[in-house]
Amino acid sequence: MPDSRPNALAQALRGFLGDNLSRVRGLSRHTVLSFRDALKLLLAFLEQHLKRPAATLDFPDLTREHLLALLDHLETQRGKCAATRNVRLAALHSFARYAAPLFPEHCGVCQCILAIPFKRTGKRTVGYLEFNEMQALLAAPDRSTAAGFRDHALLLAMYNTGARVQEILDLRPCDLELDRPRQALLHGKGGTRRLCPLWQETAAVLRGGSDRSPAAVPQPGRTSIDPIRSALHPAQARAHRCNHRADLGGQASPSPQTAVVPVANRHFAARPQEALDLPLYPPG
Repeated sequence: MPDSRPNALAQALRGFLGDNLSRVRGLSRHTVLSFRDALKLLLAFLEQHLKRPAATLDFPDLTREHLLALLDHLETQRGKCAATRNVRLAALHSFARYAAPLFPEHCGVCQCILAIPFKRTGKRTVGYLEFNEMQALLAAPDRSTAAGFRDHALLLAMYNTGARVQEILDLRPCDLELDRPRQALLHGKGGTRRLCPLWQETAAVLRGGSDRSPAAVPQPGRTSIDPIRSALHPAQARAHRCNHRADLGGQASPSPQTAVVPVANRHFAARPQEALDLPLYPPG
């Protein structure tokens, strides 16, 4: 009769994903999901490579050769870059560090995993938008439509705050103060929070969103950002929409060497305002 008890690898995976990452280390949900996906890729690859069900895998199957083959598979077969490879390897390193003291009989396997080095990567240069290019991007949406007004409001909020896409997507009504002092509370990576002042124009556009949305129903304590947030796109779709709006910019579209991605918005906001000969904040 087969043993129904989980083997060492199954116990380590359950403790690592179910308890260590979130409860003990307090990592964010996104980090936990990233580590889980890396381990899912590992199990799926070994299942196919060894011709055995994933439920029968154990620590001795995690050899250096198998892990290197997985990393090569990510780059050659799945088309991932070296940076993505390193992210998956970081998850495997973290799992090995967790498992080594709990299962000392498999410490040698964990040492082999930790000995696999990260791959050197080149850093991609991200450009920035010139002032006229940023204005063309903001003018591209058709504000006579609900979707166009929403897109303009979101692009203006990103321009004003220099926030990451996810920070804009995570904005809640209670994070916005649209009267003096006009400001937004942004929730960043690693649980960090920061207050960012809002221009009068930005606050007026965000406040006007409720008048443009047929779904808006005035309620006590409800801000006009609610109907805008309800139509937000995921981060990848937002990046696509930024490119789409840049294409609509016409003659003032960005130069060929500047890719219009959300991070270019952040780089524009970070430029020294004195060099631009522009006021730090619009009047009002």
